[in-house]
Amino acid sequence: MKIAIPIESESKHSKLSLRFARSPYFALVDRESAQVEIIANPFSEQSFEVGKKLLKWLVEQHQVNTLLAFELGVKVQQKANEAKMQLIIINEKKQSLKQLLLYLKIDYK
Repeated sequence: MKIAIPIESESKHSKLSLRFARSPYFALVDRESAQVEIIANPFSEQSFEVGKKLLKWLVEQHQVNTLLAFELGVKVQQKANEAKMQLIIINEKKQSLKQLLLYLKIDYK
């Protein structure tokens, strides 16, 4: 299971980004190996079909099968459902990546 988490900066202390497709960075969390990789979102500044392009890139290039976010747009949700991805929506806006990883039982150093 590989999870994509939208975050604001390249730090384990980063806050969750409230805008999924326009998030500047993503933490990619591999639950099996307990590895965390932070990557820049190459589509965050684009203006057309950002969610669709981002989702395709996350799946094809990074083998993501789960999205964890505060909010997901309708089109992203539809595309994710078509791809049979798991969607995890959290309520707390002020979560940090470090806190989310603790919930997932991942020790990110």
